[in-house]
Amino acid sequence: MIDKPLYNSMIVKTYLEYLEKDYPDLNFKELLSYAGITNYEIEDKGHWLTQQQVNLFHEYASRATNNPEVAKQAGRYMGSPKSSVSSILRQSVVGFLSPAMAYWAVEKIATNLSRHLSIKSKSLSDNKIELIATPNPGVKEELYQCQNRLGMFEAVAEIFTGEFATVEHPECLHHGDWHCRYIISWKSPRSMIWRRIGYYLLALTTLSSFPLFYFLPTSHWLVITLSALLMSIMVLLFGSFLRSREMAVNLQQQGQATDELVAQINLRYNESLLIREIGEAVSSILDPQELLNFITDALHKRLLFDRSMVMLANPERTKLIYSSGHGYTPHEAALLRNLSFSLTNPQSKGYFYQAFVNQKPFLVDGVEHAETNLSERSYKLIRDLGIKAFICVPIVFKGETEGILSVDISGTGNNPTQSDVSLLVGVAQQIGISLSNARTHKRVLESEERFRNLSDNSPDIIYQLDESGRFKYVNSAWEEIFGHSQAGLQGKRLSDFLRQEDQAVFAEVLQSILKDQLRVRDKYLTISNAKGLPRYITLSAAPDLDAEGKVIGIVGTIKDISTLRSMEAQLLQASKMEALGTLTGGIAHDFNNIIQAIMGYNQLMLSGRLGNEADMPYLNSIGELITRSRELVRQLLLFSKKVEPLSNAVDINKEIRSIHNLLSKSIPKMIEIRTDLCEDIFSITADATQIGQVIMNLVINARDAMGDSGMITIKTGNLILQERTAMGGTQIAPGTYVLLSVADTGCGMDRELIKRIFEPFFTTKGPGKGTGLGLSVVQGIIKNHDGFIHCESEPDKGTTFDIILPAKAKGGEAKTDQELPKLNAYGTESILLVDDEKNILETVEDTLKLFGYRILTAESGEEAVEIYGRLKDEIDLVILDLIMPGGGGKKCLHDLRLIKPDVRVLMTSGYANGRQTEDLTLAGAAGFIHKPYRPEDLLNTIRKIIDGPNYSGTDPLHSNKGV
Repeated sequence: MIDKPLYNSMIVKTYLEYLEKDYPDLNFKELLSYAGITNYEIEDKGHWLTQQQVNLFHEYASRATNNPEVAKQAGRYMGSPKSSVSSILRQSVVGFLSPAMAYWAVEKIATNLSRHLSIKSKSLSDNKIELIATPNPGVKEELYQCQNRLGMFEAVAEIFTGEFATVEHPECLHHGDWHCRYIISWKSPRSMIWRRIGYYLLALTTLSSFPLFYFLPTSHWLVITLSALLMSIMVLLFGSFLRSREMAVNLQQQGQATDELVAQINLRYNESLLIREIGEAVSSILDPQELLNFITDALHKRLLFDRSMVMLANPERTKLIYSSGHGYTPHEAALLRNLSFSLTNPQSKGYFYQAFVNQKPFLVDGVEHAETNLSERSYKLIRDLGIKAFICVPIVFKGETEGILSVDISGTGNNPTQSDVSLLVGVAQQIGISLSNARTHKRVLESEERFRNLSDNSPDIIYQLDESGRFKYVNSAWEEIFGHSQAGLQGKRLSDFLRQEDQAVFAEVLQSILKDQLRVRDKYLTISNAKGLPRYITLSAAPDLDAEGKVIGIVGTIKDISTLRSMEAQLLQASKMEALGTLTGGIAHDFNNIIQAIMGYNQLMLSGRLGNEADMPYLNSIGELITRSRELVRQLLLFSKKVEPLSNAVDINKEIRSIHNLLSKSIPKMIEIRTDLCEDIFSITADATQIGQVIMNLVINARDAMGDSGMITIKTGNLILQERTAMGGTQIAPGTYVLLSVADTGCGMDRELIKRIFEPFFTTKGPGKGTGLGLSVVQGIIKNHDGFIHCESEPDKGTTFDIILPAKAKGGEAKTDQELPKLNAYGTESILLVDDEKNILETVEDTLKLFGYRILTAESGEEAVEIYGRLKDEIDLVILDLIMPGGGGKKCLHDLRLIKPDVRVLMTSGYANGRQTEDLTLAGAAGFIHKPYRPEDLLNTIRKIIDGPNYSGTDPLHSNKGV
């Protein structure tokens, strides 16, 4: 609070006048310099000083005067008729007819002089009142301020009684109390004393008349009683007479004060008109000479000064030159144009020089007293012009003096006042501003043009809002990005275009900028465009300040990041898929080997239990669990795009019809499945089995969302896009597509839930009721087919999944899957079985032996090459694992072909993608089969390779009948 403006300059002005009266030898220039106060600030009644400034002022004054009560005496001086600022106090309290009312008014008047405390009053009697002064929070008041206030309280009563009041000070802030408490009493008026005596006599006469009636004759009693009553009435009348005289004096004073106030009102009215006219001129007149002529004319018109002139410093700032004036005769004006005042003589005492150099205004009331401060030439000029009194004030802008403004009185008889000085100081400020405006006008125009070009060509939105958040300006990028016309933004708030959950966030941002002047960078929000669709933005904002540093709104930029946000979401999802895919591919081989071994052992146990039915249900259950495990691994691989679909021309309508019966049996009868299929639907290039799995997963998901009743609608249609189209934040290129929609009337989902439905292992079902892979697999299959999937849902309004798949180019027709012929699984050939897993070697060896084959085994590629090198003519087929320690299966295949180029090798692996299987075929492999494989699949593949050397090696597990 030490640097906050708290005290009106008139308080220090009172000090200065008191010190000039009682201590004329004091160095006042040094005093003001020590306190950091300028004459310019002292003369401005609207200026407020800080606690530090008044502290330094009192410190110097107390030390220089060696008077510890200088503050109290200065406070008393405020009520003195000699004080030029006592009019503040007198005009404020003279309208009240008694000191009690005047002291009550001090409570209201205190804020006109000081903002650092509040005063409360309490009447104690007719001539006694209690005042309590409490500093505002954060203010540290000094002891001298309490003394100054005490002196001022003494002076208030003097206005009415001619004597200082008696002030008791039982509680003081500087003695450890919470506030300063003053009990003020003053001398009662004579009228009040006489009236009080009259009332006492009247009361005494009335009370004594009753007992005297019994002791005195009636005639004597009447004489005495009437005489006493007459005396009482005469005393009361005399008191009333004195009261009337006092009231007459007060009314006369009030009338004089009223006349002064009326005169002041008229003067202030003219001053306000002058300020308004000058303000309008400053904002509209950019030519300096034209503005100066207007101001000097307005001074003569509104303030009745005889003459006025403006002198400005030359560019070299070596002299003052006449620039404009009013009221001078042509001869006088010509004389002034040829006149200049030097600014290079530091010894000069001239008023114009001092006003320019020290930035101090001067009021000279009687030029005969100013001769010592004027050169002979200047004094002769003043005398020739008939000047009786004059005022000169510096024209200052941003701490630099530009010139001086001077007015003079010659024949009107009006004496200049301190108020005139204050007003002219303000006018001089306007002149300084106007001169600066004229010099910077060209630069402003250039700056505006640069800003206009920047704003019009900026790809981002540049905006300006008022304090309520309403648009004041927005560039053309707003309409280009969001589609709202600029004209339609008039009177609208930015928050009107934000989504509801962002409006409170923006309100907090707006308040933090307006109140705390904070700057905000990259605040993420969502705006609805003209079509009602969301656009993601980053908002940057800063306080919009006026010339005085006051916050009048906010300015900033808005960047549309919708495309970037969509790309970020896709990148994040792709990263998650890649991470899961890497994990899945890493464990698929080992996990499939485990399943392969379990499946082999189970098949061997089943084959050995033909006559024992007790264990069969358990073994069959193990078989079912093995099948579910195979499917789970396959779903993970599909989801992570680690296997490619078998691409054929597929009629999606046929796939829906083929699984319709299966779907109907999988859901409760109270749930209706309705189909709306486009008859001339385009074909798609897809894996029919995987498309069926997509439909099945979506229908099962819809069933779980509805409970026991509802409706599931499966709809297909052709979709032709002529331009890029956005769906769920994804841009779809122009082209021909097939649209598949699965809608339900279930419970629906909110936005937060929709964001997570495609996450792997995420499920809203209870424990044991779902793997959380259904929708993840669907998404993986659709992306694997270069398609798009989007979900629309609201709570209690159902859910719709829209799938868009590229249509197949014309010329390809959907093919119907054909059953592969069943082969004889038995054989007598010799087979070399190569795998690093002993369990697999054991189970496969036993299985193949059951079907008549002779089996050799090897646990590594190196061992297999060694065995084949010895027995190549006896071995009809090699079953070789792809991933093994050492060189691995691919190197082993190469080495086997070096031994015998037409060797028949069936490759197998727990995990391999399409590229790897193609590479193996090119490397000479006769076929490939995925682990875990069923015994019948292995046996059929073996027969096809042995019986048909040109067999392509299609993996039954990956055929349309394999899943």
